[in-house]
Amino acid sequence: KVDIFPFVAQYGRLPIELAARRDCMEEVEMLFPLTSPIPTIPNWSIDGIISHAKLERAKPLGGRHLEQTKAVLKSHADQAFRLKDYKLASKA
Repeated sequence: KVDIFPFVAQYGRLPIELAARRDCMEEVEMLFPLTSPIPTIPNWSIDGIISHAKLERAKPLGGRHLEQTKAVLKSHADQAFRLKDYKLASKA
C-alpha cells in the first residue's frame, strides 16, 4: 500500500494526472488499474483521462486547482474508508 497524500500535497495532482498532462498513454495505462476514479473526471477511462487533461491545460488557472485537489483527497479518503483504513481516511 502506498500513501499517495504526500505526492498530491507536493505536486498538486495524482501521478496518473501528470502522465495524462504529458500525453503519455503508456504511463496512464500502467497507472489506471492502480488509481481510484477521480470525481472531477467524468469519463473514467484511459482516453477520457487524457482528454480531460488536455481540456484542463487549456483552462486558465484559478479556483479549479483547489476544487480538484479537494475532490482527489476526498476520493482517496473514501477509498481508505472502504478498505477500513480509518487512520489514513482521517488524514484527508
